[in-house]
Amino acid sequence: MSLVRLIIASSLIVTLVACADKSSNDQSQTNTHNEHSAQADPHQAHFSNTPNSSNSEKFLADEKLNQYMKTVLLRFDALHEAHSESEVKDTGLQIKTVVQDIFKNCKLEPDADAAVHPILAEILAGATLLESAEKDAGMEKINQALDSYQKTFSHPDWIEKK
Repeated sequence: MSLVRLIIASSLIVTLVACADKSSNDQSQTNTHNEHSAQADPHQAHFSNTPNSSNSEKFLADEKLNQYMKTVLLRFDALHEAHSESEVKDTGLQIKTVVQDIFKNCKLEPDADAAVHPILAEILAGATLLESAEKDAGMEKINQALDSYQKTFSHPDWIEKK
């Protein structure tokens, strides 16, 4: 296994385990909160399992996830204009930072969480390739992940990729 693939695999495993632990802790805190309160939790999850009217198979993305994913998309589109190795590496770092912010702030319903994690892992893998100046391979991974996101989540303001 090449060193780059080993690094990518290690990064993905660490990130997914950390977010899973956080989700587990958040879920137990939510359950405790609900036991002590008859009112609905005012802090809704980032996604709703309620189907939207245009496609009953998609999760609804909230404003926070919309902003994060728009940022990823804009950085991805900027790669078309990136010609130097340093621009590609910087863009990879920027995308990686956005994905890590999503993982840090993930408080999702279980089904939405299960759906978004592989997408974010793919974006993270692509960003890691970009940081290694592997522009074409990184762009391909991120492109596939963004396509999966668009098929899985309802995002009203989604801008088509360049």
